[in-house]
Amino acid sequence: MLNIMTPDGKIQEGPYMGRTMEEARLAILKDLKDLCFKKEPHKLRVGISYRSKAVIQPYLSKQWFIKMSHFKETLISAVKEKRVSLIPKHWEETYYHWIENVRAW
Repeated sequence: MLNIMTPDGKIQEGPYMGRTMEEARLAILKDLKDLCFKKEPHKLRVGISYRSKAVIQPYLSKQWFIKMSHFKETLISAVKEKRVSLIPKHWEETYYHWIENVRAW
């Protein structure tokens, strides 16, 4: 897949290079209008951050996952044998519950 954005959300290359996605959209609309294209309303679902209200831009990146079930016994014994301490201590039961029900992530 082709990724047109840099990690900081700017256009990577071409005539809109260095612009934010919003700046690029506006410039593209202007360029298309100058070529006799017209703008028409249409419905489009755009992700919006519930905290900042910023548009969420999909970004392609390499990802990794850990098969946590392979570490279950090691994670439990680390706390039981006091090689790892949880503070406050009352979080140990929550920790054990989480580890017993752990999923890959």
